[in-house]
Amino acid sequence: IVSIQAFQVSVPGAQYSLSFEVQNPIHGANASKVFVSGSGITVTPVQAENGPGNAAPLLIADFLVKRVGQSTPSADAWNTISITLVTRASLLIGTKITVSGLTGSVTPDTDPIKVWNNNSNVLVSTEGTWNQNPGRVVTTVTSRSNASGTYEFQFVIRNPGQGQYPPPVFIETSGPIIINQTQAESGMGNYAPMGIAQFTPNFGNNIGQVVPHASAMNTIQVTFTVSAALPPGARVTISGLTGSLTPDGQLYKMIDKGKPFVQLLH
Repeated sequence: IVSIQAFQVSVPGAQYSLSFEVQNPIHGANASKVFVSGSGITVTPVQAENGPGNAAPLLIADFLVKRVGQSTPSADAWNTISITLVTRASLLIGTKITVSGLTGSVTPDTDPIKVWNNNSNVLVSTEGTWNQNPGRVVTTVTSRSNASGTYEFQFVIRNPGQGQYPPPVFIETSGPIIINQTQAESGMGNYAPMGIAQFTPNFGNNIGQVVPHASAMNTIQVTFTVSAALPPGARVTISGLTGSLTPDGQLYKMIDKGKPFVQLLH
């Protein structure tokens, strides 16, 4: 509540303007509903008309949606990173959007990196800056966004040759509109950004046999865990089983029929 005391008689019907400073909260917020009333001479409270767009009082910019995903968890593959954003306030031209934490990529530092908008709502420029070690890409807003509008842009980086768990990814803006750094919402499963498929260490990646006798039919038992979901058609290759007398061809006998997960090939 702000109280203002008149120090002289006002002119009926005249327009008066004043300004004062307050400190904004640290979190995003919708614009306030502001009311004006009078005392001394009682004036019935009336709701003030807020300024348009970002000028609405105590509208504080933040991300309503801040989703980051990827196209593939495959090691040593080109990976399309997708950023989906919805903001409470409009992002003005010149605002820089920074996404960081995409660590592990083998794409070297480059200036620029190609960026494309994924729908008709163009938000950022077609070029951005990539820094490998922090896994950071910076793009610039070229068209003022609509508050609560959905925008998506993408870029491509190269996955590492070794598997890794998905790291936390962060997003922020700077320049004309500032939104403090916050952790992004990562895609689920294979779509978690920079989650690269690997045989999970120390969790049951074992191979053994049942019979050590010469010339006997032997059951090979394999147990493995993969950090990514293997889609239909994916192959797991087991090599190094040298010395067997079994000829090339199809292996038809699948011992573990309780888990019809794979088709046994040879």
